[in-house]
Amino acid sequence: MRCEVCGHPVRSAGEGLRVCAHCYAVTEEGIGPWTYEPPSRRWERAEMPEPEPHHAYGFVNSTLCGLTGDDIVASPYPWIPERPAACPSCRTAAAVIDARWPAEKRLPRRIRSAADIENGAPPF
Repeated sequence: MRCEVCGHPVRSAGEGLRVCAHCYAVTEEGIGPWTYEPPSRRWERAEMPEPEPHHAYGFVNSTLCGLTGDDIVASPYPWIPERPAACPSCRTAAAVIDARWPAEKRLPRRIRSAADIENGAPPF
């Protein structure tokens, strides 16, 4: 299978999910690729034995900078590349991955209408 975002091969991530190792797009079976998020909202902070630097969690017990191990898991907290404690190598990797998303795929998939807003629809 090919990634719907960049056209590179994807791998199964279980439970109907496919992940592209090139642009890190996640595609959900029957729904399509998840919406683009910028680096500051895209990655979870990795929970690791060492508290700093803060690494970005990639997939399957790894960080964006390439660290791997069974003790590396996603935390419930976001990884924010602009913070001083952010791993510089993860920051670089996140920028490279972000640049791999074509401009036309960065547009939001759902645009809220004025009627949605007036009727109190949730923002998602």
